[in-house]
Amino acid sequence: MFTKETTCHLHLPPAGQFVILVIDSTDRNRLLTTWEELYKMLAHEVLQDASVLIFANKQDMKDCMTTAEISQSLMLSTIKDHLWQIQGRCALTGEGLPAGLQWMQSWATAN
Repeated sequence: MFTKETTCHLHLPPAGQFVILVIDSTDRNRLLTTWEELYKMLAHEVLQDASVLIFANKQDMKDCMTTAEISQSLMLSTIKDHLWQIQGRCALTGEGLPAGLQWMQSWATAN
């Protein structure tokens, strides 16, 4: 689904439960491509019931986009048919990973 130049990684769930999208918060030039791919993906019938966890990676980098900026650029507030969460993350320290996984676990156990 993505070209090798794309800075996003997509993990499709085996049972259609969750989609995890990892975004490079320093790469503003890829947001349009990310937006296009995210909405194409969410329109797919296999993912009609999937929840979406978006990790905004590299939050430790200077001049990175905040989760609010990414959310606005991706127009996440317009997503009404899927539960979604955006979580800041730093891959080097692991910061943000537990919170994102906790959100997934909370949603999975509630349903």
